[in-house]
Amino acid sequence: MSDLNISNFSNLASIDPRLPGIGTSWLYRMPFFYTYFANTTFEKVNLKGAYCGIAPHEGSFKIFIGSMFNECTSVKTLEGMLIHEYLHLIMASFDRQGDRNHKGWNCATDYAINEEVINHSYDGEKMELPEHVLLFKDLQAFGYPGECVAEKIYDWMAEQAQKKGQGDGQGDQQSDDDGDGGGDGQENKDGASVGPDGKKNFDSHSGLDELKDAIRDNPMVSTKVKKMFETAKANQEIQKGIGSNSGSIYTFIDSISKPSVRWRGILHSTVQSHVKGSGHKVYNWGKKNRKGLPFPGKKRYNKKVVLAVDTSGSIDDKLAGRFFSEIDKIADDHEIKLIQFDTVVQSKSNYKKGDWRKIKFTGRGGTSCKELFENVIKDKALSRTTIVVFSDGGFYKDYQTFNLDIIWTIFGSTDACTGGKIIEIKDF
Repeated sequence: MSDLNISNFSNLASIDPRLPGIGTSWLYRMPFFYTYFANTTFEKVNLKGAYCGIAPHEGSFKIFIGSMFNECTSVKTLEGMLIHEYLHLIMASFDRQGDRNHKGWNCATDYAINEEVINHSYDGEKMELPEHVLLFKDLQAFGYPGECVAEKIYDWMAEQAQKKGQGDGQGDQQSDDDGDGGGDGQENKDGASVGPDGKKNFDSHSGLDELKDAIRDNPMVSTKVKKMFETAKANQEIQKGIGSNSGSIYTFIDSISKPSVRWRGILHSTVQSHVKGSGHKVYNWGKKNRKGLPFPGKKRYNKKVVLAVDTSGSIDDKLAGRFFSEIDKIADDHEIKLIQFDTVVQSKSNYKKGDWRKIKFTGRGGTSCKELFENVIKDKALSRTTIVVFSDGGFYKDYQTFNLDIIWTIFGSTDACTGGKIIEIKDF
């Protein structure tokens, strides 16, 4: 498991005397979340209107603890709050945000995350959250008719705000410190989410958006967060292997690692988050730092999108049609360069919505991404562009990605995909 020894938890007592005990308990009861706990920097801050929060810290993350956290008498509630903060990392909410307003999105994800926390248990014990919390049942009582999915909650809150004449409902309006002022996906002065019914959540989001930027723009942080999740799952499996009874932890892990949102929504929000016009820059180790510092440089991307479609023999007309259905939607907002490839690049052309009617598929051989990425990297304009690859995953790891910004959209095995964001097509 983690390199952090139990004895090292003693320094946490000055922040809250119960934290060392929580860490020790999690090591044996739920090693999945212990992995995150052991890699967390804790910091005590002057936070009056919220219990805790999460923020970036030295290439990773920290959880800051406020006085309300210290005053909470229930250890199970403290555990629930910490798990809530880790779920901000785990449930891919940063990738899923796209161009949604951060206040409304934070509020929507709080509803979805809290529902996961209160509906799952460890060793048969339900987790708890404090009194000030955004609960899905309260949102339903307020009139929300849909599923507990952050994307759908966000859209509904925006619609309600528009009906009230508040624009998109995700502006800078703030409620008072106690969260009594109404809001449609807002935050109070301490950064806590305030729901449309005026109730607020227990945690502060004052550092959450900086953490989003760190994960989305810095490959070091992004890679560390992704590897931590895989390590956490592996640690939990070790416990399973020695016969520990962990209640519903395995269904919980499956639930939080596969958010209840269709792959189309993830695809389009991911493209939106990656493609932000000519000003879009990301930190990239493939780009030398212009000041000569031992940090990644910044690579600038343009507003175009390269859509690379696998036209090998394993892609039938039905699957190709599904690919182009989503390509047409992406074409609503972006300039597209379409590449058809199998073992080689078969064609490159500009694509506008509806062009699928006149496109002739070329290729129908095997599949290899080697020449695809070599072709893109040689084209200066395309090399600074997000590459969305549509495929069934039937290829080998015989390629280099050249630090390209890649979004894999795969119907089938993703084992050969590397060096980018992976979106699995599941509802086909």
